[in-house]
Amino acid sequence: MPAVLRLPVAVAPLLEDGFEAFLMECRLRGLSPATVRWYVVTVGPLLRHARSVGCERTDEVTEAHIRTFVADQQTRVQASRVNQYRKGLNAFFDWALTEGLVAVNPAARLRKLREPRKVIATFTEADLKRLLAQPDTNTFTGLRDHVLLLCLLDTGLRLSEALGLRLDDVTSTVSR
Repeated sequence: MPAVLRLPVAVAPLLEDGFEAFLMECRLRGLSPATVRWYVVTVGPLLRHARSVGCERTDEVTEAHIRTFVADQQTRVQASRVNQYRKGLNAFFDWALTEGLVAVNPAARLRKLREPRKVIATFTEADLKRLLAQPDTNTFTGLRDHVLLLCLLDTGLRLSEALGLRLDDVTSTVSR
């Protein structure tokens, strides 16, 4: 196995340069443009915060800087967004550690925040009866809509998934 060339941590690049190298690595690995944009959205705010407190190089960002950033974000955004920041920062600093740009991943010890559980309201039996009574099943379009509603309710498909179904996607146990 060939030896991996690692830069000494003392020559860590500027924050922007290190982040650009990370994004380039993401593109070279074939990550989607949406994933690369996600890293810009999740890591970019910390880089701005780090510069505002005097960090210029990748290896100058400490766990304390990241914790201050996260604490500030907790007052501004939901826990799910803070967890996205944590995930992006961990990926970036894991990469920087692998590349020898930092001696330790300052985001490694951050724990995922507890996110409130979202309870989705369900239909009552009366709601379902009213919903299924809406289409006029004596017409083609009404019968079609009624069957589509039954399909959605019975399978849990999303509307876009149901509309994308083709005959080949459906298997029947009834012989034709």
